[in-house]
Amino acid sequence: MSSASQPIVVPPALAAFVVFNSDAPLAEDAAAAAQQICFFHPPNLPLNDKLKLVGLLQGLVAFSRSFPVARPCEVVRTRKSRCVLREVEPGFWLFVLTYARLGTVHSQKVRLGARVLVDKSRKKLADFADAELHDNVLWSLVDRAYARFRMFFGSFRRLQATYANSPAAFTETVDSFFSTFVGPVTPLVSSADLLTSLNGIHRLPLDKPLNSRIATLVREIQSSFNFVSASCLFFKHHLLWSDLPSLADTHTFYDYITDPETGKLDDSIVNQVKDKGEPIMSSRPTSFSTNAAPLVERTSTSIFAPRAKPEPKFTGFLVGPEISHMGSSSSTSTATAAAAAAAASAASGPHLHQQPRIKHVYLGPDAVPHGLVVYQLLDDTTLALFVNLLNLDLAARLTDPRTYEKLYAHLADVLTPLNERLTEAYKLHVKQLYGFPWSLDLTEFPSVLTLFWNETPDQAYRFLSIDRINFAIKASIGVTKSMQVSDDIIAALGQINEDLSNNMLGVKETVIRGLRDTWIIGTHARGARVFLVIQRPEATLADISDEVERFKASNISLLKL
Repeated sequence: MSSASQPIVVPPALAAFVVFNSDAPLAEDAAAAAQQICFFHPPNLPLNDKLKLVGLLQGLVAFSRSFPVARPCEVVRTRKSRCVLREVEPGFWLFVLTYARLGTVHSQKVRLGARVLVDKSRKKLADFADAELHDNVLWSLVDRAYARFRMFFGSFRRLQATYANSPAAFTETVDSFFSTFVGPVTPLVSSADLLTSLNGIHRLPLDKPLNSRIATLVREIQSSFNFVSASCLFFKHHLLWSDLPSLADTHTFYDYITDPETGKLDDSIVNQVKDKGEPIMSSRPTSFSTNAAPLVERTSTSIFAPRAKPEPKFTGFLVGPEISHMGSSSSTSTATAAAAAAAASAASGPHLHQQPRIKHVYLGPDAVPHGLVVYQLLDDTTLALFVNLLNLDLAARLTDPRTYEKLYAHLADVLTPLNERLTEAYKLHVKQLYGFPWSLDLTEFPSVLTLFWNETPDQAYRFLSIDRINFAIKASIGVTKSMQVSDDIIAALGQINEDLSNNMLGVKETVIRGLRDTWIIGTHARGARVFLVIQRPEATLADISDEVERFKASNISLLKL
């Protein structure tokens, strides 16, 4: 078959993302009825089409509530589309719709939602991958969107009360936020997979002395600056410390601050101090494709090819007044020089020409407002400080320019030694992980997932595990050429995750035998959900069960962090 007639795969696309208020009064006039719509993507649809969709959604909800069910309609699957609907607050709903893209394939019109496209001779031209976009991926998109909105604004009701005298300002604020959120995720829907839906927290394995050092340092900073209520510490995209009020707050803030899109657009929180298009932190992988691509690129260019001159590294406030110092590399001498320059710059305070403006987020079940300050040292070590704004004395400290001058100098002084130790620990971790020669300088090695696996001449575990209590995620799938898996296996992993997540099914373990003697397993172990891909020629189901038990027994550290 010629390449021109080879079937192609058409990925799913985001068709609509809607936020509406079902408590808004009904009206026959279209303009008045449009007040129910808080946000609609795509925005260029005719108003009547928007109202028809929102009306249909409310009809589905009302119809499903006529049955004795705990919750109204939440998932709708048709031949043409797949969508989820959730009431995130009383009266406020988020709706996500996806379908196979409209377009032209080999001069044949792609019919909306068609699973297979054929020509007149019944020759298959295209497969549509909408079935591979599982509900959990869409739920993750809805949950992330609302959690971030709640972190920024408290709740829809709180924001609505703030703009009680100006409904248009309320709608404009909601529209502005979700436009910033939905725009970057729209092209990512087609590549979303299990890693996207799990959306875990990546942690760096450290020894006990270094963990104790981190705890002592954070408490010392909170003691020196007693207006600080809570802190989060990161190295690259790995979370090292958090004492936020709840794990949900930690998860939401981690998802925001390590998002590859954070800082590229103005969101009124993060300073746009990095180069255009560059994430503010070493961003986490959001899918298996983004997990593998940086490694392949860096392995071929940064390690085995001559290196270009390193770019200056950023030191300064990511959130707060725009005081910054551009350092060089993370070696001991240059890092110390950067800290000295930062301290001198902070002491003179030449960059503070106006009173700082408090950036705030909402934390806890009661959505308590907290001031936010985020400091980063040499692009790697990032410290977030939270200040309870209900205490007016503490809040006043954030409007004093001298607070930031002292913070800037102190943090550069205490975080520089820690950054050096974390850099060495990270280099050691990567070298042990990949078996690279000790002579290689891996300071610039790409940030990947926290990885562990046992690799022997006859067996390499391709796995992913997530702790269901603290969201800690670890994976080896996709990070090297030998650890890559096919799209069919990725789709199977997503389906297994859906089955394990469905409490009504009560599934404890699933084993699938695929092509080329590949076994795909989903199971539970020590509070973690574990996915394994094992290639064993001529293995029986009993052999694979024994292999899974060996993995659990020999990799206890993988299953709990």
